[in-house]
Amino acid sequence: MSACPHCGKPLPAAAPPRVGLTPMQTKLFDFIVAYVETHDFAPTFEEMADHLGIASKNGVHRLVTGLEERGRIRRLRHRARAIEIVGQGG
Repeated sequence: MSACPHCGKPLPAAAPPRVGLTPMQTKLFDFIVAYVETHDFAPTFEEMADHLGIASKNGVHRLVTGLEERGRIRRLRHRARAIEIVGQGG
């Protein structure tokens, strides 16, 4: 079980691969779901990048956009941490 980079709380174990998502999108989606379940708000792009082990927030932006295009999340524009989980199906 991994710990939240924000507060150190334990996060639930990763789910199995999800249909229609790349491995990185799956890892990010599972992290967002676990983070929201733990904190009741979404992680920042920096926290997502840290979890994924990537240096570029632009890379996170592309992954988040892919999740949004696939109907897994919804973002509210111009608001911090405004990610809503829409679809969790496999």
